[in-house]
This record gives sequence, C-alpha cells and structure tokens, in this order.
Amino acid sequence: MPATSIPAPVGGWNARDALAAMPPTDAVKLVNLIPRAGYVQSRGGFTIHASGLGGSVQTLAPYRGSVELLLAAADGQMWDVTTTPFSVGSGYSSDRWQYTNHSAKLIFVNGLDSPQVFDGTTMTAANFTGSPGSFVPETMWSVNSFKGRVFYWAENA
Repeated sequence: MPATSIPAPVGGWNARDALAAMPPTDAVKLVNLIPRAGYVQSRGGFTIHASGLGGSVQTLAPYRGSVELLLAAADGQMWDVTTTPFSVGSGYSSDRWQYTNHSAKLIFVNGLDSPQVFDGTTMTAANFTGSPGSFVPETMWSVNSFKGRVFYWAENA
C-alpha cells in the first residue's frame, strides 16, 4: 500500500458536512488541538485551581452579584473556590446542580434536595409560599431566569 499524505486539519472541526463532502483540511474530531493558519497547535495544559474538596467537582457555577465568585459542588457540599476553598453549604444528596443567576442570587436545583439560594455569602434553602398543591420543591430538576421571573420544572414534567 503506497504512503498517503494527510494535511493538517487547519479548516477546523466540521460537524456539518458528510465525511465524503468534507474538505481534506477539515477534522471529523478535534480534541485538544487548535487550528491555526497553516498548522495545528496543541492545547496547553492545565493548572489546579482548587483542591481538597473531598471528591470530584460535578458543578461549577459563577455567582454574579456585587462581587463575582465561583462555586463548586463536590462531596455533598457547595464550595466557594474563588480563592482558598471553603464550604458554604453541606449535606446534599447530589453534586449535579442546575443553576441560574437572578436578582443578585444564585439559585440551585438538583431534583433531590430542596432548592438552594446563594446570596453572595450564605447558602439557604429556598422558601416558597402560596405554592399550588402539587408543587414539591425537592423535585425541581431545572431552573431558568427569564424577564425578571424564575421558572422551575421537574424532570419529565
């Protein structure tokens, strides 16, 4: 079998075209590579931002209020990892949270625990009043903020 020369994927990742219609300079998969003009550059490494959280981080959430903070969920706790990590909440059943920033608060739901609200300093369980009879806060699986309101929904709802 004769040797074949394959050009570098300087065209980038192509998830649109069929393989047969793709230019030879496009990539079907592009992992840790950055296309440049005429060559492909390997992505740089990484640095550890925070450690000692007791487990792997399943959620990273930016808080945007009077200050900007970064929260991480690991080992049943919510951590402020902006600088030196410290716990802002604990005792959670899952580290996989959905979240939204709303009115200088960061709201978290995961479908297992009570929805949580972070105000820039403390994490507290959300307080719902006047809820319809079938509304169970612990089943809220996702959350979104839209036009000044917060919308919650349960999985498979």
